[in-house]
Amino acid sequence: MRKAYKHRALETHPDKLPLQASEQEKAAAEEKFREVCTPTFLYVLKRILMHLLQVHGAFQILNDTRRRKVRTFKYLQIVLHSNELRT
Repeated sequence: MRKAYKHRALETHPDKLPLQASEQEKAAAEEKFREVCTPTFLYVLKRILMHLLQVHGAFQILNDTRRRKVRTFKYLQIVLHSNELRT
């Protein structure tokens, strides 16, 4: 997450503009840089990265036959147990 934030901040930093940039371009760059540095942006970025880690973990389980069988067995136990509670 830190790496993505740093990359995005460096991408939008006003000092990265060419020397002949106009005042309007500098002001726009500063505004964009402030948007990137807001806590809301960081929160959203963190949520996205957490979701990607969950998806990555799921793919790891599905690609490993042994782990997939264990997960399926545990899922079936949960389903059977919940059905027993309903009746």
